[in-house]
Amino acid sequence: MNNQDTENDQLDTSSPSPHQETTQGKKDFPTTGYMEEERYKRKYTTNFEIVKNESNKKSETPKLHDKKKIRNYVLIGISIVAASLISYAVYSLYDQHEKEKQAEEAAFSLLDADNYRTEDYQMFLDTYPRSEHSKEVKKRLTRLKNMEVAWKQIANSNNINKFVDFKNIYRDPFYSKRCDQKIDSLDWCKAKKQNTPESYKIYLDVHPNGTYLKEAEEARLRVAYMDINEQEKEHIQAICKDFFSSLSVNDRMGFCVYLAENLDQFVNMTQISRIDVLYWAEDNVNSHHFINYKIDSDVDILKLKNDRNEDFYKTQFLLQEATTDESGNEYIRNYNAEMEFNRKFQIYSLKLNEN
Repeated sequence: MNNQDTENDQLDTSSPSPHQETTQGKKDFPTTGYMEEERYKRKYTTNFEIVKNESNKKSETPKLHDKKKIRNYVLIGISIVAASLISYAVYSLYDQHEKEKQAEEAAFSLLDADNYRTEDYQMFLDTYPRSEHSKEVKKRLTRLKNMEVAWKQIANSNNINKFVDFKNIYRDPFYSKRCDQKIDSLDWCKAKKQNTPESYKIYLDVHPNGTYLKEAEEARLRVAYMDINEQEKEHIQAICKDFFSSLSVNDRMGFCVYLAENLDQFVNMTQISRIDVLYWAEDNVNSHHFINYKIDSDVDILKLKNDRNEDFYKTQFLLQEATTDESGNEYIRNYNAEMEFNRKFQIYSLKLNEN
């Protein structure tokens, strides 16, 4: 038995088993059994996969790095675009705000002290309800409305005191001027109603630059004519007739007695003396064979006062001049004559305006 067993063992070691034959050419595995073989295979297979995975990771790392860089660049680009859009939006809002502010200030500048249009103030408040000027504009609008209402209540009044009170209450330049105009008009009506030199003088004193200044001066002169007494009137009319009668016959002594020493004007000469008038008369008479002056209307006489507060007389009448030359030809001219006398009843001005 022992020898047979020994031979069998030798046979076993010399001839490979079917399992051994399948593993030849690959790798010699231990003969400890099937489980050992599987464990050994798994060990080598796992190590191979680890090496393979690490190799794959190394090859994939650059790709992942590139993707990360690209993502960073995209994020940076998005950030820049977003920042630009935000900046533009902020600038646009600021620019719009500035334009609105400028428009508001321009509209407010129109509401100056000379603007009395309540609709302009209301339009500003409607357009810019949150303006920093709203409080001031509302205050001015309320004042304008109050003055407007108060003015309408007295505008057609004939009571001067109401306009004086209005001025004292509101003290507004625009309405104060309107009150002055109304007072001026009422004072003028009062002066005309009284129609005396004193009433016109009062008007001129109270309103030295009044609307009716020229009319008041003329009216005062007109009324002054009523104050001339009959004796003065007759005396001046007689002087006028005698003067032109003497001038017609070249009676130098006859007309010179009525002339002042110095004259402001005589016909077409100004600032002359009595002697100059004598020369004029001599030349005028010598140039005609016959000359005759005739007062052809009533003599209107005014008694006035000059700048030195001295009385003087102003006369107006129609004057006819008839001249005949050496051939017997007659020429007639008509004049609007205006003569002025000083308080001594001496002539110091004669104006002839041909019709």
